[in-house]
Amino acid sequence: MADLFPPATNTPADRRDSEHDRPAEGVSFPTANEAARYWTSKLGPYVARWIYLDAGGQPVGLALRFPDDVRGKTFRPVAKFGATWRPKAMPAPRPVYRLPEILKASQDEIVFVVEGEKSVEAARDLGMLATTSFGGCQAAGQTDWGPLAGKDVVIIPDRNMVGLGYARKVSAELSNLSPPAKVRMIELPGLPEGGDIADFVAAHPGVPPHDLRAEILRLADAVPMAAAPPADPTHQPESEGRPVAPPESHPDAPIPERLTMAPEAFRGIAGDFILRVEPHTESDPAAILVQFLAAFGNAVGRRPFFEVAATKHFPILFTVIVGRSSHGRKGTSLGFVNKLMAAADSDWSRDCQRSGLSSGEGLIATVRDPTFKTTAEGGSEIDDEGVADKRALVVESEFGRVLDVLKRDTNPLSAILRDAWDGNSLNLLTKNNPMKSTNPHVSMIGHITSEELNTKLLNSDRYNGFANRFLWIHSSRTKLLPDGGGAVALDDLAAKLRDRLAAAKSIEGMSRTPDAQRLWNREYVALSDGVDQPSVAAVTDRGTAQVLRLSMIYALLDGQAAIDEQHLRAALAVWRYAADSASRIFGNGTTEPPLVAQIRRHLRSAGEAGATRTQISTALQRNRTKTEIDDALTLLRDTQQARCKHHPTAGRPSERWFIIPSAAYEKNELNEKSPPAEPSDDLNSFHSFLSSPAGSNAAREEIIL
Repeated sequence: MADLFPPATNTPADRRDSEHDRPAEGVSFPTANEAARYWTSKLGPYVARWIYLDAGGQPVGLALRFPDDVRGKTFRPVAKFGATWRPKAMPAPRPVYRLPEILKASQDEIVFVVEGEKSVEAARDLGMLATTSFGGCQAAGQTDWGPLAGKDVVIIPDRNMVGLGYARKVSAELSNLSPPAKVRMIELPGLPEGGDIADFVAAHPGVPPHDLRAEILRLADAVPMAAAPPADPTHQPESEGRPVAPPESHPDAPIPERLTMAPEAFRGIAGDFILRVEPHTESDPAAILVQFLAAFGNAVGRRPFFEVAATKHFPILFTVIVGRSSHGRKGTSLGFVNKLMAAADSDWSRDCQRSGLSSGEGLIATVRDPTFKTTAEGGSEIDDEGVADKRALVVESEFGRVLDVLKRDTNPLSAILRDAWDGNSLNLLTKNNPMKSTNPHVSMIGHITSEELNTKLLNSDRYNGFANRFLWIHSSRTKLLPDGGGAVALDDLAAKLRDRLAAAKSIEGMSRTPDAQRLWNREYVALSDGVDQPSVAAVTDRGTAQVLRLSMIYALLDGQAAIDEQHLRAALAVWRYAADSASRIFGNGTTEPPLVAQIRRHLRSAGEAGATRTQISTALQRNRTKTEIDDALTLLRDTQQARCKHHPTAGRPSERWFIIPSAAYEKNELNEKSPPAEPSDDLNSFHSFLSSPAGSNAAREEIIL
């Protein structure tokens, strides 16, 4: 068969993967050799070729690899169509690589699935039965995996998120065979980023192949093996991971598509961590990652900062993991994060994690300043030593309880949390118990179901800047692990993380590299514009600040003061996932509360005279609380449906509300919102400041710099 595809010697054109390389539709050749020459005439000699055979051992396609260029690997396909050959991919369903060997193997022989033909050949050199799919990580679903039905299959992913995604897609396909394959997934130790089994072999020169094979089999034996349940013909497999049951309340509902975070987010130590733990947990990798970023940023503290228009941003993140009851695996997603952080910084883990946020006073108390009292002699002495370490990671596994606290009329928790995110000092000036926290460093992680979130989150907190200080992360179960996954060793990662924490804590002012600045300039407008849907825009209208802080944390994870392009790309990937999550959580089925409609009707009937709060309460038969009315009026004001006018009196100014005519309302809905005339005095708000005329020049200056 070697004479079918002799090496080509044509002079290459100076291009890769351009439209000029693509064959016209219908281009065909009588032989495989001539079809391959179509590619070699444009790209020069190929450096490797792999032939795909059908069940009878006849060639039906091949993959050609050409020398890599600056954009990475270059592959081109050739396939048989009837009696002719074309320079294009094989039609689906495609045979697996080395199909005849798979068919001849005994039913109890282990089949190893790897990514790429080169990896298959490396496994075969070790005496292992191995295969892959044609077309790389994007084509697992176009492959006929039927010959692996009922077999014992071990998947060895490449060491990156693309490789892990491919492994999970293959696992989903194998789980839906009849009978299903018995699937295990293993991680080869010591691989570099993007490494595969060929790199594993290359890293052990002089080690006999049978010893390397024995080590791989030992790793496979350590992973529990369980057959997947029979495929359900009414369900389509998810794009990644094994399909899970639909919501209990809708037995026949289709499985919602999982959100997928871009691979750029899984870089550096954060990516190493996710790759290490992902095979051993049902939790969403996105949920694990964002909680890890929040925890690391808190452990670093507030010494590193990035200054924008005289406003300092610190590595502070607030995030809430949102899922469907226990199926979202929200709580378990924090377990590995706690384990790694405790191993890297036991003092922080012991002293700086808090829960049970019941009031604004309680939050300030965890990071309070010392207080003093006057002695009988007129001097001063310490009354309360306060808290020396102002770092606090607040973890609320029942975030609904926090939202319940926000509903109380006199509780200042919402304003205090906003100040905490901004990095401001916290004050509570009550008569009997004044408290203050200077330079606190408070981060927050919460868990809640989407149903409870949409029920309990007040509209005032959706629109007043509380909600958009959080990264809302949609979480769903990624796979089924009946035995809970295997043990995960994190000591090496903890040691590396300990070193990076020490380096990060020594950093002060941060900046961007020129490459990162150019990328920031390109992305800035889109980040500032946000989304069109008001209910989603209200909770995502702080994208510039969130991306800045995320990029800071990625740079600090590398021990760097300069944010590079790769750090910013990782931050953008996380933000886009968070924005997509917000659309999933807040954009579907969000309806206007009936109370808002009632008040709007009353204001419309009041006409030019308007209505006071007392008149509004009377019209509602006085059966609504002050908080509920405040919430509804805030929503009407923030969505430009109503306005408030204050009139001076001998005592407290009176307040009268007026409906905004529909024409004006429609105009403002197209504009989404009217920016404030000047920066807010009470909130250190990055986005609202840059939206204002006073902040626009600073924003332009920041981009130019």
